Amino acid sequence: MENLAEVEGTGFEVIGGLDRALEFAAVELSFYFWQYWGLPSCPEVPAPDVSAAELLGFVDHIVVGIDELPDLVG
Repeated sequence: MENLAEVEGTGFEVIGGLDRALEFAAVELSFYFWQYWGLPSCPEVPAPDVSAAELLGFVDHIVVGIDELPDLVG
């Protein structure tokens, strides 16, 4: 998240910081996945033993893009 924030030039201040942005993404993951991606995307769900970076990449892809959260929420 810190690297993503640095690359995107945001501190996620609108949503309340990095922790809140990640929490929001985790809470919304199920909804976004089933609403916009659905059953055909199930093979893309990472295995339980993937790295944190791979998991964050999946969440970032599914939940509109974590880098967009500062502009979408608030």
